[in-house]
Amino acid sequence: WPRLRRLPRQLRGPAGLIMLGLLTVFAGAGGYIYLNTNVWNTYRTHLDDEQWQADIERALLKYETLPQPRIDQVRLDVDLFPHQATVVTRGSYRFVNRTSAPIRDLHLRFERDLRIDALAIEGARPKQTFARYNYRIFRFDTPLQPGERRSLSFTTTRTQRGFKNSDNNTKVVDNGTFINDLDIAPTFGMTRDGLLQDRAKRRKYGLPPQLRLAPLGDAASRSRTYLRPDSDWVQADITVSTSADQIPIAPGYKASETVANGRRTVRFKTDAPVQHFFSIQSAAYEVRRQTYKGIDLAIYYDRQHPWNIERMMRAMRVSMDYYQDNFGPYQFHQARILEFPDYAKFAQSFANTIPYS
Repeated sequence: WPRLRRLPRQLRGPAGLIMLGLLTVFAGAGGYIYLNTNVWNTYRTHLDDEQWQADIERALLKYETLPQPRIDQVRLDVDLFPHQATVVTRGSYRFVNRTSAPIRDLHLRFERDLRIDALAIEGARPKQTFARYNYRIFRFDTPLQPGERRSLSFTTTRTQRGFKNSDNNTKVVDNGTFINDLDIAPTFGMTRDGLLQDRAKRRKYGLPPQLRLAPLGDAASRSRTYLRPDSDWVQADITVSTSADQIPIAPGYKASETVANGRRTVRFKTDAPVQHFFSIQSAAYEVRRQTYKGIDLAIYYDRQHPWNIERMMRAMRVSMDYYQDNFGPYQFHQARILEFPDYAKFAQSFANTIPYS
């Protein structure tokens, strides 16, 4: 108590000003962190995410085997804003009923935090929306008949304001953006992607102990590709715009390129159907090119990381010889390896495009 009584007198002068300044910084920093993690973004813990995974399974997995149309044409116009960690996508699908019965409802699933700015389906209207899971059901005014084709269009925005308490965006970054179409565009129907797999956690949330695979003889499962059940092979037309000082890349062959108003826009088209799983990259790339037996080889890399370029190029040539001799002709006219930042530690192979962390 004697020390506390003396405190006001001791805080007169420099000591008090320093303490006041530190308290101001402390309160300001805390308020700024709270603004980012609780106001601008949703505060989520690992337990929150587990509960969400359990809840979406209970609510929507019942739709997993519901017949849905198949996508056969895809068009995407993707505007990347690397310095704002934002991507705006305008896209359209053409889809067809490949089943033997009419389809009444179309189920659309979007990435959890993706914002849907516009959505229109030919001959259908909203039936039910599960906002918490970004899942929507549309009913056709007239059921989609076997063999019938219709179209869908959408506009989405993927962005992040400030920073979150966890799982911050590392896909659209200042230099080295790497996203795939599942991050920005819808899929048809409910799948098991993103559900709880650990048996102990499933038991904790009252779920069946294991999501078992379909039997070997299950015809419905055999009719789906391993990448996504709503598509077979598709024709793709992808236009990507980014900052003028960066090079955008997507599967397909370059059809056009323009630079205007500080933006670079490149259109990529496939000349044959490909699997419906696309990567989109943008970075200030250096490019090493070579033509080998009529195939355009290229490696897109950060100028600070040139160490294995010639070794990788040699490996591409050797691979072309070995695989064509032992398996069959290479089905494309180009092969590209692209570097992306080490936020994720993997490589993937898309149509003539191989992103590598």
